[in-house]
Amino acid sequence: MFLSFLIFILIFFLYIHISDQYKKSEDLEIYEMDYKSNIELQKVCAIKQPVLFDLGSVCPSFFENLTNDNIKELLDTSEVKVKDVNDYYILNNTSVDYITLSYDSFDQLSKTDSEGHYFTEGNTDIIEESNELSSIYSKIDPFLKPYFVVQTKYDILCGSDGTVTPMRYHTNERQYLMVTSGSIHVKMTPWKSRKYLHENKDFENYEFWSPVCIANPDPIYKEDTEKIKMVECIIPVGSALYLPPYWWYSIKFSKDTIVCSSTYNSAMNILSNIPSIVRYYLQFHNTHKKVLQPVLEDDEKKGL
Repeated sequence: MFLSFLIFILIFFLYIHISDQYKKSEDLEIYEMDYKSNIELQKVCAIKQPVLFDLGSVCPSFFENLTNDNIKELLDTSEVKVKDVNDYYILNNTSVDYITLSYDSFDQLSKTDSEGHYFTEGNTDIIEESNELSSIYSKIDPFLKPYFVVQTKYDILCGSDGTVTPMRYHTNERQYLMVTSGSIHVKMTPWKSRKYLHENKDFENYEFWSPVCIANPDPIYKEDTEKIKMVECIIPVGSALYLPPYWWYSIKFSKDTIVCSSTYNSAMNILSNIPSIVRYYLQFHNTHKKVLQPVLEDDEKKGL
């Protein structure tokens, strides 16, 4: 009898906490707050609305160490993952791959990309392999990290001037964007807009995105885009944005912008995402990618 009661309590506990991971907020507004403490921040984030707040005055060393010039020195020849925004809008495309370039090469590419369609993200490995970068990122944890976290991920995002990422959403417990150089323009819409965004679940790259280009929609999506209501904000240097799970968002980069991302997940969040995680690993192990060789420069070709 006692054992049955314990099992019931355990199942009830799991149900309450896992179901909380699926809760969504649909209010079309962005909260703004003055940072007071991590406890206060977690209370506001639990409402699952976008939250904009100043973090530069709270942890100035983080922003000072990750400026555009410092990132160039820290990354230099490190290889970053580069994507072309246009690949997301190819008809019937369900997966978008990346190429790897040294950060210096990407920096040069972004400066000559007049059309604004290259950006880099998914650079978690670079940060984990760099003791200096890991140390800098860990300084922000006491101000952002919720309780009972079992998984922490950091990222560096940047793009050509004017590059606009596709509408996407995530399922993490906490995800923050922090601008350390330049500025970004973020557009967001709640989960209920998914019926107009034609959601694509890319389990090969564990990415959930929309093939609908909000800025210049394909004629087949134009009627749907007119029904989408959005909120938007500009994030300057020193500010942070909490992106709630299941909120669609798109980022527009300005010149020389550096965005740092911190993502935190609890055991309950990982449990709630097990079906998607399993599909990702199955897809990952069953997919064989062909690595494209870089195009040789004219001078190199002549030497062959």
